[in-house]
Amino acid sequence: MPACPACQQVNAADAALCSACGSPLVLRCPSCHAINARTRDACHHCEAPLRELGGAESGQLLTLRLDDLPELPDPIVARPALAPLPLEFPPIVDDRLALPPVPPPVLTRAERKAAQRASVRRAQQRHQRRALVDPGVRPDVLLLEPNDEIRVQLAEILQMFGFHPRQVATVAQADQLALETAFVAAFIGLTAQDSLASGLCTRLRAAPRPSMRPLAVVAMVDQGRHTDRVRMELAGADEVLFRPLDRGDVARALENCGVPLPHDPRSLNRP
Repeated sequence: MPACPACQQVNAADAALCSACGSPLVLRCPSCHAINARTRDACHHCEAPLRELGGAESGQLLTLRLDDLPELPDPIVARPALAPLPLEFPPIVDDRLALPPVPPPVLTRAERKAAQRASVRRAQQRHQRRALVDPGVRPDVLLLEPNDEIRVQLAEILQMFGFHPRQVATVAQADQLALETAFVAAFIGLTAQDSLASGLCTRLRAAPRPSMRPLAVVAMVDQGRHTDRVRMELAGADEVLFRPLDRGDVARALENCGVPLPHDPRSLNRP
């Protein structure tokens, strides 16, 4: 029967506490000689079994008093506890700093003009959404075109976009209307014999306006008449278009000049 390590009282084999002094009964591991509680089945230090190798069956004397311990043939060498390995984390490297800067894409002239038109169009659409427009108001547009067929066709396109086209066939009629009406834009058509349109363009751009922005002027010349195109650009025209014009040409010219469209039927087909 095992004895109490404190008072040497013999206790039962399955007792956990001494019946005399109440001290906990212990076992010494036969492998590493570590002291374990009687309730354990394996050593807490080396995990060797205690029930089969230790206890009263081994014939060892268990005591807590140093003077009662027997001399062992070999010195007790306790297995050193393993020190925890330090945790090493890789340094945090910002990959964005290591990568070379990405150069901006090189755009062609046509791509730059397309991006500029798209930017102006988006800004104009935002302005139209914020503005409170009276649906009954149709802004006046001066339409000077000597060709009757082309003038009627352009007038229908301008009416489609919500404008009120004021149609004239001569520069003198256009000058008279410019004195009486506040136009938001002017479409000036040139012919091979017309040399007064450039002067009209200059006068329209120089006329006083209630807003800070000058009147938007769009010139229309025949295909191949590059001399007329250069003349109207020097006179101050915002856009110079070649005939014939469709509704897309008219809408893009007005949007590029910053003139909002009161009504845009193209938006009905857009997502």
